Order: sequence, then C-alpha cells, then structure tokens
Amino acid sequence: MRLRFPVLWITVLAFACVAVVSMNVRVGAFVLLGVLPVVLGCQWVVRRVMVSLRYSVWFRRSVMLVPALVVAAGLGSLAILLNTPMSFSAPQPVASVRVALAGHVPEGLRELRVNEDGWTDYVVKAYFECDPASLRGILEKPPFKRVEGTAVTFSFRQTPFADLHSREDLTDVVTYYRMDLGEETGHCVVYTDAAFSFAYVEYSAD
Repeated sequence: MRLRFPVLWITVLAFACVAVVSMNVRVGAFVLLGVLPVVLGCQWVVRRVMVSLRYSVWFRRSVMLVPALVVAAGLGSLAILLNTPMSFSAPQPVASVRVALAGHVPEGLRELRVNEDGWTDYVVKAYFECDPASLRGILEKPPFKRVEGTAVTFSFRQTPFADLHSREDLTDVVTYYRMDLGEETGHCVVYTDAAFSFAYVEYSAD
C-alpha cells in the first residue's frame, strides 16, 4: 500500500519525538501546538510554489522535509541538553547554586548535580555535598529559616537525578526555607541532615 502524504507524516512523527524527549508537558505542547503548525504551513507554501514551477516530486519532498528535520533535530538536541544534569566541571551549575542560596556557595562543594528549567519560570533543582560547617553557616543565617518540628524522611527518588534514585531514604532530615522570596516572586527550600553533610535545593523564581 502506497503511503500518502509521506512528508506530512514524517514531519509530524519527528516533532512528536521531540515532544516526548523533552519530558516536559509545557515544552511538548509548545513544540506540537506552536512550532509544528508553523513548519507545516511553510511546507504547504513551498509545495504550492514548487508545483507551480513543475519541480520533480522527489526534489519537492527533499526541499520540504530536510529543513523541517533540521529544526526538529535542533529542538531535540536542546531538549536532551536541558534534561541532562550538568557536571561540577562546568561553571554554570555553581552559579545556579549561588543564585538559589542567596549569593552563597558552600566550601568544599562536590558531588554536584544541577537540573535547570527556564522555559517559563526559572527553576533550579540541585544536589551536592560540601563542608558541613560552611553549609550550616549559610543556612542558619537570614534569609534562611529552619522549619521547626519533627524531622522528615528524604527520598532520593523525589530528585530529577536518576543516578541517586537507588540510594536509601534518609531519616531525620531538616528543612530550611528562604524567607526573602515572596509567594508571587519565588520559592526556595533546602533539605539537609543534622550533620549538614549534604543539601538538596529546590528553587524557583518568576
């Protein structure tokens, strides 16, 4: 059976793959409802022009399809990059920690993992280990405030870092909030243990 409209279906499939790879509902909706219709519209215009000029079928399809696949590949690569936790060797993750911790970076930073999302709000999720005294000095001063009450259990499965998911849950974890961020401007919570040996940070800002 001959496949009708192969350029259309290949294009739709390529952008559907990009939406899936993004692993983000808003990004996927933007790709499928924003970018894809524009690409299909451009393909339709190109087809009308090339039919009127009597170009061959395969040449028309190549001109319509190749640019669309290049755009899809670029968006897919960007989506993969945004969903890949960055390593400590890059300067940007450290800068993200500095932003989340109100301009502070703990000494002895190691095992750093950072996940960023900046499509709408700027969101940072970070895990790291560091010098306990340095981290304690940051969290026990304004703008941070400890949540008083019963310590909580921390599950590494709540983080976006797959390589941490196999670690056992931690008990007696304490929580700190950053108090200089209003409800309408941002949010920051830091989880750590009584020894201040690690921190998991969730930060967001408009």
